[in-house]
Amino acid sequence: MQRFCENFTPCIIATILLCLAAAVHAGTEEGRVATDVWSGYWWPTAKGEILGPLGKYDTLTGHKAGPWERTNSPPGRNVPSWYGLCHGWAASAVMEPEPKKAISIGNQVLSIGDQKGLLAVCHSDDVANFYGDRFGDGIGGEDPLDIAPDELWMVLRRYIKEQRVPIVLDLEPGPEVWNYPAFAYRIDYSPVRAGSPTHQGTISIWFADNAVPKNFVGLKRIFQRYRFQVEMQGDSVVMGTGKWIGESVKNHPDFAWFPYVIRSSNPEIKYDQVCQLLGRQPAAPPQSPTPSPTPIPPPAETVTGIDGLTLPQLLLLLEGEKSDFVFDISAENFDGKYRENDILVINGVSKEAGYLYLFGIDPEDKLSVLYPQPEDDNRVEAGKQFTVPGANASYQWRLTKPYGDYRIKGVVTAKPLRFTGEYAQLEKVEAVSEKRMLDWTELLMRVIPSEQEQSNETIRNAKGGNTSEMLLLQKTLGRFSQDEALIYVGPAQ
Repeated sequence: MQRFCENFTPCIIATILLCLAAAVHAGTEEGRVATDVWSGYWWPTAKGEILGPLGKYDTLTGHKAGPWERTNSPPGRNVPSWYGLCHGWAASAVMEPEPKKAISIGNQVLSIGDQKGLLAVCHSDDVANFYGDRFGDGIGGEDPLDIAPDELWMVLRRYIKEQRVPIVLDLEPGPEVWNYPAFAYRIDYSPVRAGSPTHQGTISIWFADNAVPKNFVGLKRIFQRYRFQVEMQGDSVVMGTGKWIGESVKNHPDFAWFPYVIRSSNPEIKYDQVCQLLGRQPAAPPQSPTPSPTPIPPPAETVTGIDGLTLPQLLLLLEGEKSDFVFDISAENFDGKYRENDILVINGVSKEAGYLYLFGIDPEDKLSVLYPQPEDDNRVEAGKQFTVPGANASYQWRLTKPYGDYRIKGVVTAKPLRFTGEYAQLEKVEAVSEKRMLDWTELLMRVIPSEQEQSNETIRNAKGGNTSEMLLLQKTLGRFSQDEALIYVGPAQ
């Protein structure tokens, strides 16, 4: 026994030392801004909705911001669907206090959406510090893998952790630009093996979302997590060694930027006049606040998706076959055949009480969120027939092109779900004289292209069996059930 202990003790000591060495180089870094940014609408160019706020501004000031915008950024079907003012909203959310009340000036009423729209135009060409190179603009190296994770780590630390101010990121590494202001982050890292300088980890970032109604007030957040590898010396990152790994090779931020001089691309918009109309002082660049003696932790993030269901998780859920109880849905037309401009009504019943969600998948595999809308109470009773939209709903679903087979996916969950923001919520209408007609095109999920491709890959890999992520999602959701109705949409004639 003595000899065994003498031989065994050095092994124990060596093992402990190796574990300590690994622990020294593993760690977590996190930070959050002093004041949260706010969510605002992104004003897609194709729809021309920004002309509404600009028209009110012109009426009040005598300028011609609306005509200038219509001439230089004309709306229409030929405009790429991702063109808009997400950059103007993101910069204003970083630099401006959020408008929270409508303002009456003479016979004009500037709604919250009008005010946010004017601020977005004011910040549509801000001078900014940039980190990383925009892909697809023909300028710079056109590296599809930048911004590198080590540089992104440095930027997040410099702005969010040290200065506690937001930073804007373009989340699409391809030629499109999808800007979101980041307000919190957490980086977890550890060596690939004991004593190795090579570390792998995740960068978790929280953003303000722009998939909100125009008059939305507050912060609707989205969350992204990226995987990376980097070399470290002690606790320091060796700059230039970072690279994305796994699914993050194709889905990672493209560049980061921080606005500091307010400038509009529309020469008819005068920032000082906008501030005067809005009853506020012109914004100064965000300043670093006095450091807090206690760090502010980032938001609690629910990995499993109950409090922030990501698109890949949602698609996994919809493509699954698991059901814990009887649940049936059907289209009101018995044969499932519809013509363009017909109205769709869904009937159903669930054996257990829960929360009802309805999604539409068109012939091009594009996903729409049909139900619930902001006005809806989506709870269903056990064993009681339901009809959606209900008789008291302010809207109806109108079927439009493309022609072909549509799938209506229904899910009933024991717990309510909240999506991470990939679909734009419609404005809540309290009272209407006649029902609104909602086309499916209005209800399509707006998805970052790289995330869409990642989601498609997730679904392809999940075919033929449950993935670990699917099993975890099912476990966290608790009891739930799903069903599908098929319909065909053809020409009106």
